[in-house]
Amino acid sequence: MKNVPDTVIACVGGGSNAIGTFYPMIDNGVEMIGVEAAGKGLKTGMHSATLNAGKKACYMV
Repeated sequence: MKNVPDTVIACVGGGSNAIGTFYPMIDNGVEMIGVEAAGKGLKTGMHSATLNAGKKACYMV
């Protein structure tokens, strides 16, 4: 790649957004940050942060 960023941020959980964003950066030394939806907070049970909370969940505001 010609112009490589220092950091790339993408939503994770569904997969396609993150992998589509991260894949071209894997071998370029780019910091990759995945972000999950926290909804009303991880301790409320009203979130969709499956990686952090350890179970599938969906909460829509």
